[in-house]
Amino acid sequence: MDNHTIFIKTLITVFVILLISSSVLALGISTPYYPSNPLKMYPGETREVSFTIVNGINEKTTKAFVNLEESAKIAELISPREYTIEPGSKDNKVTFKISIPKLAKIGTSYDVRFSISSSQTQKGNTLEMGVGYIVSFPVQVVNKTEATPPIPVPTPPVPAPEKETDTLMLVIAIIVIAIIAAIIYF
Repeated sequence: MDNHTIFIKTLITVFVILLISSSVLALGISTPYYPSNPLKMYPGETREVSFTIVNGINEKTTKAFVNLEESAKIAELISPREYTIEPGSKDNKVTFKISIPKLAKIGTSYDVRFSISSSQTQKGNTLEMGVGYIVSFPVQVVNKTEATPPIPVPTPPVPAPEKETDTLMLVIAIIVIAIIAAIIYF
């Protein structure tokens, strides 16, 4: 292969990668409870627990679906199963009612697991792939004095997604560099 063919193939590969990378879906879930920070409740306690579905600022409006996968008969989904997530949205709460049986033994641990997925949509000739998450969190039965306070544990802030203008400037810069390289090369 000559240098011209290698250059053209490299240029095409770079453009394809740029086109693919700009269509990544940034749907996410913010969770206050996880294996090293379990929800601690006492026997007979019932409370509502919320998780937040977030979407990147520069992302498209997305449909998200929630499904309770495993509840150990202590959890019930009390919020909607379907959400429309707007770009930059951070206020879509998935809420569960967690009820610990009155006769539960101190030290018992339950696992609650739910899934969140986005729909796959077909637009023109492009298939946009959805994302899916399985969220699992432990619920430990403890004495009333050791229970997690009803106020949600603060979650780490969601990092700000890359701005669309930054991506656009990068694409323009690469195109300009490719044109200059092509002029110099040929």
